[in-house]
Amino acid sequence: MCHGLALPWHIVSSEYLVFEDRKLSTSKGWVLWADDVLDRYDPDLIRYFLIANGPEKADTNFTWERFVQLGNAELADNYGNLVQRVLAFVVRRFDGQVPSQGSLDDIDRELLSLAADTFVQVGVLIEATELRKAVETVMELVKASNQYLHNRAPWVQIKIDSGRAGTTLAVAMQVIAGLSILTEPFMPFQAARVRQMLAYGDLHTWVLPQPIEAGITLGEVAPLFGKLDPSVVDEERARLESQLADKR
Repeated sequence: MCHGLALPWHIVSSEYLVFEDRKLSTSKGWVLWADDVLDRYDPDLIRYFLIANGPEKADTNFTWERFVQLGNAELADNYGNLVQRVLAFVVRRFDGQVPSQGSLDDIDRELLSLAADTFVQVGVLIEATELRKAVETVMELVKASNQYLHNRAPWVQIKIDSGRAGTTLAVAMQVIAGLSILTEPFMPFQAARVRQMLAYGDLHTWVLPQPIEAGITLGEVAPLFGKLDPSVVDEERARLESQLADKR
């Protein structure tokens, strides 16, 4: 190019984020301050909501009702519950020690293949700065993992064949380890907590990790995300109206 300068080849832009159906305004008090909201909510929840609700192609609306719905449904009920029920079951029925993965069947391999493919898809989406689609793709893997657990029902398998139950759990744990990598660009704090629970070190490669070594003792297992009470909606709206009144 002229003068040897390379022009930008990929410009990231977006539309507008409105707040409770109105344009954000610091002068009028219709605003959400980062340091204030971080005092009340998990930073990963805030990060996830802003990405999943990001105005990439069109204006989007930040509402407290949607914030609570998304946090409870996608993070607490789906992703958090997946991690909690798998690891808590290992603690309860395998003395907290990672079971051997053993022999895999087609259903096991199908989930692991989906997890491996998800790394490719999400990597491409992040490079293209399509972050909403990236988190949607990660959550599709969470949904598939929950469905795998539901169909396999290790709580039933263990009464018949503890080895088969161990395989189900080991496969699920391998996918959860992968999810800790896939979600780290969006929710870094929970990713670290998941790896602590799995007794994993830092994972710096963008691929599905190998199965967790059998016999390793899990770290302390704790819920990833707490449920938000619906009363949060009215409380936050009242706080917002108070800010607005103070500026009048």
